[in-house]
Amino acid sequence: EVHAVEPAQRARLAAQLLFPELHVVAGSASNTPLEPGCADVVTLLGVVSLLDDDGPALEEAGRLLADHGHLVVADLVSATADSWSDADNRFRSVEDLEALAHAHGFVVDSVGCGAVSASGRWGEVAERVDEWIEDHCADRDGYDRWAADKDKLRFLASEGSVLGGVLVARPSPQRMSARARTSGAHGARVRTRHAWTASSGQADGVSRRDGARGEATEPGTPGA
Repeated sequence: EVHAVEPAQRARLAAQLLFPELHVVAGSASNTPLEPGCADVVTLLGVVSLLDDDGPALEEAGRLLADHGHLVVADLVSATADSWSDADNRFRSVEDLEALAHAHGFVVDSVGCGAVSASGRWGEVAERVDEWIEDHCADRDGYDRWAADKDKLRFLASEGSVLGGVLVARPSPQRMSARARTSGAHGARVRTRHAWTASSGQADGVSRRDGARGEATEPGTPGA
């Protein structure tokens, strides 16, 4: 089963209406109501580019992951080796994203980037989300800013300033050892197997490859 965590009540309602198979709960990327070690996979989809400080979100992902689980980050990244930001977004380089994961107790298995392409299942999901927002939220505060940001991101992708990036990582042995010591101190507990995802509703697909920056060779299809 998949749990989606979202702080905004209307966004939770939209997620439940659009994707009834999801278990949608209140919370944020850095503060969820889920149990430690409960997730086999944690995904951050279009989240890190919206955060000035990714540390709390990565620490929460580490708390939720089972010892042999995986963290997946999919987002827009800088097209160069230099991270940069504007008023609304922070575009990290894949090199900086990898260093950030290492700094918060993860071993990176795969990281890469490629041209942005909203296609396949991810494109279908993005289209459903965009249509719902346009149909239900056009008269609300924040809609114009959302629409302008969407157009800006598409322009940046079309001119090659940003790419789609994917990082796959797992808890480091040091993190697993610390988890074992903490669990031992508090006694055994039952773990249910599921995935946890946080998403900004990013409407872009990505390509990925193993290794560092370069031309993408495998199409990826991030999904909830």
